[in-house]
Amino acid sequence: MAEVVRQCTAHHACPVSSFVEDRAALRQQLAGGPFPRMELPTSPLNDPPRPDQHGGTPEWLLRVTIESVLIVISILLALAVDGMRDSRHNKNVARQSLEIFQKELCTNREHIEAELPFHIGLRDVVTEMAGDPERASEVRSLVEGLEPVLLLNTAWEAALATGALTHMAMTTVSGLSLTYSMQAHYMTSTAEGLPRLLLLPGTTPRERTLQAQQVQAYLTELVRSEQRLEAVYNEAIVSTESAKNEMTLRIGGSPRTALMASADGSAPPCERGAPPAATRPDTPSATAPAADSVRP
Repeated sequence: MAEVVRQCTAHHACPVSSFVEDRAALRQQLAGGPFPRMELPTSPLNDPPRPDQHGGTPEWLLRVTIESVLIVISILLALAVDGMRDSRHNKNVARQSLEIFQKELCTNREHIEAELPFHIGLRDVVTEMAGDPERASEVRSLVEGLEPVLLLNTAWEAALATGALTHMAMTTVSGLSLTYSMQAHYMTSTAEGLPRLLLLPGTTPRERTLQAQQVQAYLTELVRSEQRLEAVYNEAIVSTESAKNEMTLRIGGSPRTALMASADGSAPPCERGAPPAATRPDTPSATAPAADSVRP
């Protein structure tokens, strides 16, 4: 506009009407701008959210929500399947451990039952000898052939190492713990008490009588411990069988055979391998005349 005014002023040939028209055209040109109007390219990120036809939720939000829900459901299903698989595996481990416990307890009970009649007869013989100073010297020869009963505890050690006890009921674990604790106490007391008896002096009649009395007390406590341990074995075997059947039902098996074997509850489910006490040879009695008649 300034250029137009200078041209009109310099040549004095610019009428007012032309100046007004040029000025109006210049204003119109300046209003439109010196550059063309540019439009940004369209993209999903630049597009404003469009409302859905049926509601006000955007379509992309619905899609993201559905995908998120499906992902969460798939993760939960995978975790549930893994949990069921692990639970079934743990129950199988617990059931196998209970079977091993049952076999070992039955074996230990058979060892106790095999030696208990002999120890009872030996106790009666020593009791008679302790009251007779002349026969008190024979007590030492009887005790020298006495050996502790060998009892196993590999099932308990294996269960502790593998963690199988964590998958059993608390009552079952408590009963097994009590059983093996009493078994360990029995083995320790018998192993430590027998050598002390052999070290006792027996030169004088009084010393031999005192030795016979101490051997009698040792054998009396030994028989009581074996009888208590036998009763604990019976309860532990029945409890283990019940826990094994319950675990089998949880896994989905059929413990019908085991249930029928112990349905009456009178006899624990073990195969008795030890011979009866009446048929065991060399069982001492109170009428035994000397140490030769006692099992070496």
